Amino acid sequence: MLITELQYPELFRISMLVILSFTMFFALTQREIPDTPILFGFIASIAMIYFLGMAPASDEIGLDRLTYEDMFLHSDIYLRDGFRDILFILYAKICYSLCGNTTGCFIISATIYVAAYLYFYKKACPKKYLYLFIIGSLAIGFTSYHYNVLRAGLAIACVLIAISKNQNKYISILFSCLAIGIHATTGLIVFGYIIANKFNNTKYYYLLWVTMLLLLFLGAFNSLSHILTPLTTVADNRFEGYLSGGVSEYQV
Repeated sequence: MLITELQYPELFRISMLVILSFTMFFALTQREIPDTPILFGFIASIAMIYFLGMAPASDEIGLDRLTYEDMFLHSDIYLRDGFRDILFILYAKICYSLCGNTTGCFIISATIYVAAYLYFYKKACPKKYLYLFIIGSLAIGFTSYHYNVLRAGLAIACVLIAISKNQNKYISILFSCLAIGIHATTGLIVFGYIIANKFNNTKYYYLLWVTMLLLLFLGAFNSLSHILTPLTTVADNRFEGYLSGGVSEYQV
């Protein structure tokens, strides 16, 4: 049975609070932080998939969720109209052909999303990944990146697999390409990851960070947005608006 708009926020908070309480109780009663209890990890994963996947398509849940439902239902129209991120539309078409309903599509998407985070955490901390997963899933933005900006959430999930600890080079390339095909703006993240792997002297990053802050305070981004016009066509047409602060819907 689909969760109603009013039930969703409260049920989600209560469920995650129960999981967090049991996990913390288990951890605090030990002399040292224990390895991930398999049962707790399984319950937390299933609970997260359920609440992300079963949330109704409604503006009350996420402003873009109705749009994604429409993409699942009418993927052929988006393909015909030449939607920019072609891999997501192909994904939507495959999902709907398998499920025949949008709820199933959201469940599949939630499963991929949660599994990617679990994979990333487990590669980083094989024996205690559940604690990272709970902290991450309770962080601001985790749920929104599925039930609101689902397309970006799936793309970032692919990026996480690509940059996981000790990842195979070819798997990293594959999932980086998938991420960019699902949401082109993740190309900026992939580019940053490549740069960070090539140049690991942190003092240069600190210098760049301070320089960017100074440019921000001096208002240089207003003119910088015009210089980066070629990049905006590759990444996202909203990029110029983000740099100049001209997008009113988001407090950029």
